[in-house]
Amino acid sequence: MEPAKGILGDNYYMQMVQYIAKFKRSTAVLPRGGSVSIDIAGGFSQWKNEKIMSVYRDYRNDTADRDHPGYGEYYYTDASGRNDIVNAKVCEDEKYLYFYVDTAEALSPSTDDAWMTLFINTSGKEGYDFYVNRTSPADGKTAVEAVTEDGYRRVGEAEIRYEGNKLMLRVEKSLLGFSAVADASLSFKWADNYTDGDIMSFYTRGDAAPYGRMNFVYTGIYAAE
Repeated sequence: MEPAKGILGDNYYMQMVQYIAKFKRSTAVLPRGGSVSIDIAGGFSQWKNEKIMSVYRDYRNDTADRDHPGYGEYYYTDASGRNDIVNAKVCEDEKYLYFYVDTAEALSPSTDDAWMTLFINTSGKEGYDFYVNRTSPADGKTAVEAVTEDGYRRVGEAEIRYEGNKLMLRVEKSLLGFSAVADASLSFKWADNYTDGDIMSFYTRGDAAPYGRMNFVYTGIYAAE
């Protein structure tokens, strides 16, 4: 069942996960919270709000360097672990979606390649529909890009703030195809120091939350409070 490099990839592993979930007759869906507005220029203490119930955990200490013999003549080394993602949160108000993430230690410089990117799926189909912060942020802004057959198409900007080991984003719903009054429903992933275009690098490089091809699910706020 272990993921392998090459044609098999993680197919057997993903099938195992799917059938275990089916056997247990349960899926991991968090309770929906209330409408919350985050001031992107404000402090990170805003995220300590009881209305924010979409809180996601990731494994600690999964960015250690790899340096060990493999099968036969193979020897594996990897030192791509950089920012160890620990927690993520999501909330929304009528106009915006807000994303929060923190790491075990202080974030590396934002000029690093493949730095703290948010991957969003809004269609429910395989793959991701939008990347946020794929390119380095500047002046409190970062790119929101739609994924197309030809690559990436910039659809707008998100506001970003980061300090110490914390980062938050404010993304206008309309950029992701949501109407301002509708509840958002999406899946997402945070990843750092991945290889662009290689989804299997979510297993082998940097850190991804959640692991591999898994995604966190956000189901939106209650229609009435």
